[in-house]
Amino acid sequence: AYLAGRSLSQPPGWIDGWLDRYEAEHPDDVALLFDATWRCATTSRGAERVERLVREGRLAPTDAATLAYGAWPAGPDIAALRRLVDTLLTKRAAGVALVELIEHRLGAHPEDQSALEDVAMKLLADPSIVRRGNMTTYYWDQLARRFLKARARDIARAIFAAQALRDEEGNWYIEHTEIAATLDECVKIDPLGVWEELATHLVEPGPAHMFVVGFPSGVLGQLPHQAILEWIDADPRMRANLVAQMTSTRFDDESLGAKLLDRFGSVAGVADTFFSAFVSG
Repeated sequence: AYLAGRSLSQPPGWIDGWLDRYEAEHPDDVALLFDATWRCATTSRGAERVERLVREGRLAPTDAATLAYGAWPAGPDIAALRRLVDTLLTKRAAGVALVELIEHRLGAHPEDQSALEDVAMKLLADPSIVRRGNMTTYYWDQLARRFLKARARDIARAIFAAQALRDEEGNWYIEHTEIAATLDECVKIDPLGVWEELATHLVEPGPAHMFVVGFPSGVLGQLPHQAILEWIDADPRMRANLVAQMTSTRFDDESLGAKLLDRFGSVAGVADTFFSAFVSG
């Protein structure tokens, strides 16, 4: 609190100079160096200090990643911030915090999007981050939406990877999260690309039938119908029934469900799936 108050009455750069002198005299007091940098030195020199402490093994990357929580990410110049992010990634810092750090940075400096795109996409592709829930999923979603226009297929791939993942933390279903709305946007921007990514999860019967549980019912019908029907042709018995499960809520004339019934209605199980959906409403 003393340093924070004192720095307000001093010229720019005073706090960084003070911290540099303090480190020279007390190199082992990393806790104070980091805490004061976080609270007072929202500067490029502050980012360089933290990056160096992490790179030298003096500061745990998980501690450094807590810089995401607050206004600090808006302060340093983009070059210094990017070096810090890169070092945290190489040291396996918590991707959860880095997603928030980058989202906060781009919220304050949207002009930095191209400079952070590659690292942001690497983090967005991690299904464990997508599935974390609560504020983590919120920040993942906000960051993903910044890149939708140019990277819709990549975002859809990440969402599908999260849907497909089965781990000790339990199942995660797209239709029960805010991510479903982001997937809808991906579909609008690149429907064929989304279908090609989705199709990779629908090939093996066992994993495919698990994958479609909790998958939003309206997505498949918005994808290129002809491409889907041609894909079904390669294995009608398995694929037609799988698609029937995903489209059975709609079977008006121009819907994918209607086209599926017309072309594959004689395949065992397909007509029954639609009839059951019709009866159950």
